[in-house]
Amino acid sequence: MRCLVSALSLLPAAPAQADPACLATPTQDCVFQMALDQALAAPNAGSIATGIVVTALMQEAEGSDKWSTTLDLLWPSVSAKEPDPAKARHDLAFSLWAVEATGAILGVPPFDRAPQTFSRLRALKIDIFDPKLDPEKEANFRLYRLGLSKELAVIEAQIAAADRRDREDLALSAAVGLINIGQIDAAFGLLRQVPDPDLASRISQASLTHALRTDGLDAAQALARRFANRTDRVEALTQVALEMAKAGRLADALSVAHDPLMRSERAMSSWAREHLAEVHARGGERDRALAELEVVEGSGGRSGAALRIQIVADTVALDFDAALAGLAQGNPRLDRNFALDDAVEALYLSGKPGVEDFLSLLTPEDLPRALGAVGRAQIAAENLPEALATLARLRALPTGETAHHNLRLELAPLLARKGKVVEAVAMADAAQHAWTTAFVAAEMK
Repeated sequence: MRCLVSALSLLPAAPAQADPACLATPTQDCVFQMALDQALAAPNAGSIATGIVVTALMQEAEGSDKWSTTLDLLWPSVSAKEPDPAKARHDLAFSLWAVEATGAILGVPPFDRAPQTFSRLRALKIDIFDPKLDPEKEANFRLYRLGLSKELAVIEAQIAAADRRDREDLALSAAVGLINIGQIDAAFGLLRQVPDPDLASRISQASLTHALRTDGLDAAQALARRFANRTDRVEALTQVALEMAKAGRLADALSVAHDPLMRSERAMSSWAREHLAEVHARGGERDRALAELEVVEGSGGRSGAALRIQIVADTVALDFDAALAGLAQGNPRLDRNFALDDAVEALYLSGKPGVEDFLSLLTPEDLPRALGAVGRAQIAAENLPEALATLARLRALPTGETAHHNLRLELAPLLARKGKVVEAVAMADAAQHAWTTAFVAAEMK
């Protein structure tokens, strides 16, 4: 788990002043207001827009009727910060794209929990990007909206009337809309009209992404096992297994990885084999991990992902010399920072008593990042005392400021979820990050 929140940082130019009464006795409404105030205090138009959008989405998902008034502030606040209309529209558009692109990873609620907010944001996109300039995109968007409204007869009629070359894309757009409201069977039903294997695979992937985001790992596994195409089914299961491993459910992940289906499927893509290899690596099965990577290498050379997985496998196997040598190799295909993150996270979640030994071997430059990875793994395991202790260690490091800030962003919602609301709100106030504060509000029950 990587701190992706930091990629959309909403640090204000000057801290937003929190209501002292809210800090003392926080309510969900006042914490949402705190998130909005932090968004409005952000230093640029894009950050303001991101904070407002996420706050509105979380408000509607939690049953607050204030989402509408929050969205009313969107364009006036963006245009006030950026007086150039063209630049303001660009900043707003980028923010909307960023939320859409990363929201599923970061925990933004899906469409069916905030349909009115999403609908207004879609309408805003139409205003920003005139669909008349791109008829093809306009047609796809229209089918997507029909999917959201479950207008199956109209969808089928429009697909039938379209040029044969366009039917797959139109059917996929409608399917994605149906999937976003939980109508997965209806989405697959479009294959009767457009019986294309590529379309089936794309619908399978979209439905799995939705299930992982909204329904949890067990539901996603059950869905994956229903996919008609054997390769789609196997590749989906490798994704589920990897997410299980990253959540600390190693026994479940390995059970999926050991399924006879995995051994019998020869047409598995290289990325699916890399998923499978990483599951074995995280589960302490280094030889199996390396065997899967050998298959990948034989079909096109060693990828950066394969190099990273090798380091993870070595670390979990407690072969720290090999892991450190892998990190030091300087291969341009390897993202060294991500490899270090994943290795430390996997070692912690493995339950093996080697984390402190590994940390002791790292340079002062690497230690803050590694501790941040440990903290995120502790949060994934919902081990609040250990995560707080790691936060304190980062605070004491002379070069740990960035890692400390990023970990705090992820820790505050866990505090709220564990019932430590006052502490969570105080941390959100200190972090001055609208997205995080909105998440804290959402965790208050």
